[in-house]
Amino acid sequence: MDEMFARGHEIWLEHEYRHKHIGKRAECKICLGHKMKIDVAGAKKLLSNMDRVKSLIFDPLNKKHNLDVERRENCLATSFIPEVAGYHTVVAEYDIGVLDLSHPGWEGPKYFYQYAKTIIPIGHEFQEYNLIAGQGLEIIPLDMKQYFVGDEVVLSVLYDGLPLSDATLSATCIKDGDDHSIEKKTDDDGMVKIDLVKQGNWMFLVRYRDSDKGVKGEYGEKVTTSTLTFMGTHQ
Repeated sequence: MDEMFARGHEIWLEHEYRHKHIGKRAECKICLGHKMKIDVAGAKKLLSNMDRVKSLIFDPLNKKHNLDVERRENCLATSFIPEVAGYHTVVAEYDIGVLDLSHPGWEGPKYFYQYAKTIIPIGHEFQEYNLIAGQGLEIIPLDMKQYFVGDEVVLSVLYDGLPLSDATLSATCIKDGDDHSIEKKTDDDGMVKIDLVKQGNWMFLVRYRDSDKGVKGEYGEKVTTSTLTFMGTHQ
């Protein structure tokens, strides 16, 4: 079952896109699968490894708060009660650990670590604030707003806080079970532009293999995956 991570399985965050208010609980699902389609076997593994999953939130004042992680059917979930209006950045981390895989191109022990992020608007006042959560591998929108079909989103990819050039970023939009996917490379400044050509939920993903973070006698490289989701892109 661990082969799923070599085949490209990842975690991501989902929330019901609707207007949310101060003082009303907002929940995010922590899902595992591929291209925003939950893998049932993978979900069972995620549930059994929930002690390896943590979640936190950055509020519009850029204050960090730890969040509890709970079980749901075929996924985990985290929630919060917002106290101020603005954009709230919810993140999750899955410390998978060392896996020794037999999948072609992935042979030998490697350390797998995954990040997920989504940004939830609360209330009506959306002032600019720091969208960087400090993840080891992170996808950051340069401008946060309600995106519509036809808009272009500019994303920055950071690895250990520095721009990651020539990285493959995949973008998937899914609605009613149908998906649309594209891939683009980041430029020298770690930037990439994606045209939001479809209505639905969008997930952006980047994966990076770093042999410099291998530990002799334990594993040859660290494999890090990061996702960012936009819920409710519409016409």
